[in-house]
Amino acid sequence: GGTLSGTGTISAVGGVTAGTNAIIAPGNSPGSLHFTTGLTFNSGSTYLWANNEGNTAGSVGTDFSSIVGGAVTLNAGTLALSFNGTTDFTSGMWTDNPHTWDIISGAGTTGTAYSTANITITGSSHGFTNQPDDNTFTYGSFTTAITGNDLILTWTPSLVLVPEPTSLALLGLGAVGLLARRRRR
Repeated sequence: GGTLSGTGTISAVGGVTAGTNAIIAPGNSPGSLHFTTGLTFNSGSTYLWANNEGNTAGSVGTDFSSIVGGAVTLNAGTLALSFNGTTDFTSGMWTDNPHTWDIISGAGTTGTAYSTANITITGSSHGFTNQPDDNTFTYGSFTTAITGNDLILTWTPSLVLVPEPTSLALLGLGAVGLLARRRRR
């Protein structure tokens, strides 16, 4: 095990294989690592993804990290998500709409995307807690999917916005008015 982090290009004969206790952490929180000869994540490995943009979507390499380059194989492991100190999962950026990030852009990403059970949040700050019983998150969920040559991370909010009582009362009055008008005809 060990940690491979920073920015730059890695061209290792036969590619790079991350095994037990190995951490791949692109950038200098954040940034991009380029693997021209490939990268394989095996059991026990961790991909540490950083998002320093807080409450806006940001851009790759400057606001959030990514892996770029040759073929990437996902055999197993954990995706650990790290967010900066200004991230507030109760803000509109997080509660209003889903968001996606292209966290691996390879010449071909193969294998199995990280399951929800294998996605963790580093630390327990920012109003975001990982519920150990069912691995769901308080304000929404993160999922991954292999799409084309890329691994896409998706945030889906789970908060349902409930209208305030005044709005519901006005809606009710409007419905009563429409029914009364219809009965007069």
